[in-house]
Amino acid sequence: MIIMTMKNFLSIFLVMFTITMVCSPMATLQVSSAPTPLRTNVHLVNGVYTVSLPLGTPPQPQNVTITFTAPVSTVRCTSSTFRPSRSSTFRRLHGHSEDTLRLNRTNGMPPVKPASVRHVAFRCGASGQAALGSDDLALPAQISRSLPGAGRVFTYCLPDGPLFLGGSQDRYFSRGGAGGDYQLARFSHTTLHVSSSRSSHVSSPYSISVRDIVVGTKPLDLAPFRLYISATTAYTRLEHKLYLRVRSAFRKAIGFGSSTPSVPLSTTSAARFDTCFNGTNFFDTLARPGVADIELKLSGGAVWPIFGWNSMVNVAGNVLCWAFVDAGVNASCVLGTYQQQQNLVEFDLAKSRLSFTGFLFAYRTS
Repeated sequence: MIIMTMKNFLSIFLVMFTITMVCSPMATLQVSSAPTPLRTNVHLVNGVYTVSLPLGTPPQPQNVTITFTAPVSTVRCTSSTFRPSRSSTFRRLHGHSEDTLRLNRTNGMPPVKPASVRHVAFRCGASGQAALGSDDLALPAQISRSLPGAGRVFTYCLPDGPLFLGGSQDRYFSRGGAGGDYQLARFSHTTLHVSSSRSSHVSSPYSISVRDIVVGTKPLDLAPFRLYISATTAYTRLEHKLYLRVRSAFRKAIGFGSSTPSVPLSTTSAARFDTCFNGTNFFDTLARPGVADIELKLSGGAVWPIFGWNSMVNVAGNVLCWAFVDAGVNASCVLGTYQQQQNLVEFDLAKSRLSFTGFLFAYRTS
């Protein structure tokens, strides 16, 4: 039987309510930027991230998954999804088709203005995909060519939040303090390494340089390594030797195996994880749960913080597991989508720059 005190219940309720508001499709992210970007919303559906892209004239909404590796977007051309014959702006070309994409332009707050992106290239396929990669026919490049002033940039907030296309989000205001005042929250920046989606040998053409990792207050003094950013890999994957070092430091920081007894893997619903324990006593902080923080020290001095919300996953009942995976010997390291949640992340392909806010709940954004 799981015993939960009123204090723990109220703490969990407050966290869940506030985090939902932080990165929800209805969240107000007041953005000061030019040009005004296009906006749609990201949703986590059955373990994958989807967006709605209204395509054609009249528009036919397409629910597609986001991907960094596809060179061009795809839609399912069936009678129940997208029917080219119903669109007056559809054109079939050699190697792909074109039609009009219809979204709203917004700076993060009302009012919004409808916008049309003409001649957006796509292909019919077995599944729908929104290509957010670096290739010429991916959405960032197409929108930058079609809309005056738009750049090759996109910004998202996972798991259920906005996706901005074509505009740079240099800063945003968030509600905080008594009386509903707004405070300025800034992005941290690091170099974004961009390769072709076609030539990428892992799950992303985007990567950043990690200089070191800090667990709790202890730097691990690691050799620099490349970390690829994925839109489809759920949990961060670390090369085998690196994984063992980070896991060892994390286990030591939380007293795993001593003051924090382990839970046998046979009792968990996710055998991919190897550091699991009863989390009853760890639901005490608003960054849930209260375990050792992890910091990724990046090139240029930026720090990507990973609090308990992004480092632990509830797999069954009251069992928490460390949400990192051993990628294997000499494997590439990949930043998973779970570690990106509740974080406004911007990919500026033209400037080769990745920008991020860190854990948004720290700003009490609404």
